[in-house]
Amino acid sequence: MSKCLNCGKTTPTNSRTYKPKKYCDNKCANKFYSKDKRYSENPRWDWGEGNKKKEQEKQKKLERLRELQDTMVDRQEVLVHFGMKNPTSIRKLVIELGIKDQSVKIGPHEKHVFYSKEDAKLLTDVIQEKWGHKLKEVPEGYIHTNEVSKIMNVARINTELFENKVQVFEKAGWFIDKQEVLDYVQKRDEAKAKAKERREAKEEEIAFRERLRREKKESKALQKKQWHVDQKEQDLKREEFLSKGWIDASEACDLGAPKNIKYSSQKFGIRTIAFTHNLAKLYNREDVLKHVSYLKKLDEAKLKGAFGVKRGGQIVILKDQNDPFPYETRMFNLKFPEWKNVKKKLKSIKTNELYRDQHFNHNKIVELKCGECEQYKPYHEFRYAPSKRGRRIKCKACEDKRYQDNKEEVSNRMKERWKIPWVKMRVIICSQIKKDISFVIGKYFEVQTSTIWNEIQKQCGYNEHDLVKHIQNQFGPKMSWDNHARSSEGFRWEIDHVVSRSELRYDSLNHPNFKKCWGLDNLRPLCAKENKSRWFIDKQT
Repeated sequence: MSKCLNCGKTTPTNSRTYKPKKYCDNKCANKFYSKDKRYSENPRWDWGEGNKKKEQEKQKKLERLRELQDTMVDRQEVLVHFGMKNPTSIRKLVIELGIKDQSVKIGPHEKHVFYSKEDAKLLTDVIQEKWGHKLKEVPEGYIHTNEVSKIMNVARINTELFENKVQVFEKAGWFIDKQEVLDYVQKRDEAKAKAKERREAKEEEIAFRERLRREKKESKALQKKQWHVDQKEQDLKREEFLSKGWIDASEACDLGAPKNIKYSSQKFGIRTIAFTHNLAKLYNREDVLKHVSYLKKLDEAKLKGAFGVKRGGQIVILKDQNDPFPYETRMFNLKFPEWKNVKKKLKSIKTNELYRDQHFNHNKIVELKCGECEQYKPYHEFRYAPSKRGRRIKCKACEDKRYQDNKEEVSNRMKERWKIPWVKMRVIICSQIKKDISFVIGKYFEVQTSTIWNEIQKQCGYNEHDLVKHIQNQFGPKMSWDNHARSSEGFRWEIDHVVSRSELRYDSLNHPNFKKCWGLDNLRPLCAKENKSRWFIDKQT
């Protein structure tokens, strides 16, 4: 407890600080202050004059305000013109333009700012240029981007997605047409639904392919198992025929049969049995012995291999093996005589004759540069070309290398061309005529394909197209160009001579038998088996 400093009575406790008070009440406090001389003995001389001064200053400010309103432009007018409320929106722009203002402050919350008329016009033009697209109020049906993000259920939105959008003074962000937002959300949801359908369809397709792959793998395993079972059956079947006296190709060759017997057995009437699963053919022993005896008789009766070789039982005349330049010989003896009337090829022929003259008469071989390997090589290592140089730019080796790199493509192209009937007939007929004449004269008969067909058209009166029509008109029910000659399996047919070629031998294209042998009346399509059996019987007799 504490006692009052003035009267000495006990003082109450302060309700705020919970400490004893120094005085018991205000009277004791004032008396104590008087005794202690804390009050000023000299009061202020201007008491009551402060309010008068304030009133005078206020009147001066009001006069100044009326003067500025008459001569200058109030900042509030500029803000109201553009629908703006906060003057801080243009404060930075005023500083950048260097505009000096004059202000009058009346009271703590009332301040008037004025600009000169020139500065006010400048400020108005700049605001119009910079913020003229902004509106004073939010149009009806437009919502803020915060509401748009809630509708679209995204954290941020790209305002470039929308066309109908505006900005408003004193309000941050954009305001967008609500209907456009709803339409966009609807299209987006539809696109998501379609994407989901496509994704599910893709997953179903992947699952379907996986199921097919698994089924294919299981099917291959079953096929492999079945393949081994079938292989055992084929092995047992082959062993059975071997026990009955049938022989394989190696044993047939040991007996004297030609090495290509496995390709020409049907041609010579030798019975065969084919097996699957990569098992070799078997041949009838008796038929092989008959064929071997026939070949021996043929060797004794014919040329005995003096100028030919035996191919499948036939004497085939080969080209001159002693000629070191067969390409050059063929070109100078066959092609150049036909080309002497072709004006475009005269220069190239003359150049090649010069090369040949230097080579054989002056023992000087002309060398040319290859455009591929850039090496100098003899002229005969380049193929002919109808140019001033007379030879191609690339040598034979480089061209052959290019052919080997594209061998498969060239082979496929040649196979497709071979399916054309008249192309096939043109080559087959010429090849057979060359063999026939070579067999009679005892040496290889060198002739161009075009020369042969010119003679056929001249003497027999038809070309390769007429031949195709003639053969096709005589087709049987099973005949077509797809099963002609060397068909691998099933029915096949060949061109047969009504009077066989062996009875109409000729040694040149001008021989009388040539016209009889290759006339249309002597040509017909015939079943291959019937044709070969007829040929084999004629040879045996």
